[in-house]
Amino acid sequence: VLDRVSGWFAWVTFGWWTRDRALADACLVIAAALNAGLPLHSAVREAASLRYSSMLRGRLLRWARALEGGQSAPEAARNAGMHHAIVSLLGGAQAAGNMPETFRFLHRHFAHRFSRFVAMITAAVGPAAIIVLGLAVGYIVLAMMLPLTALIEAALQQTGLR
Repeated sequence: VLDRVSGWFAWVTFGWWTRDRALADACLVIAAALNAGLPLHSAVREAASLRYSSMLRGRLLRWARALEGGQSAPEAARNAGMHHAIVSLLGGAQAAGNMPETFRFLHRHFAHRFSRFVAMITAAVGPAAIIVLGLAVGYIVLAMMLPLTALIEAALQQTGLR
């Protein structure tokens, strides 16, 4: 239960961008397993044994079960809810017989998407920090100046200069 809750929380908070990193890792494991001579369903099960979110692990296991049940690779991936890039490339890869190369390409594709997102977040941190610090400085200045101006106004009224 705790694994499901933590997996759900991870998906809600960071899942929409960490999914690409997990898919890249899964594709790399599948490519290595296929190069080692394992059939696709065993390679997918091997990838599912790694530590991912429970959502991705469940999809990989459903994909492996569908492959063991006799479905074609693209059909099984689609039914398991795998990413559309995986589904669309599997048909051609299966026909051409170059599954390991296709999964290595998918690994690079998802790793690049993740790296691009990290670079974008890293580039946005500097300006965001400047804005937050500027707001904090503005708040501090207002917190100091408003009472000071109120004090000056009160002093002027009491002395009759205003």
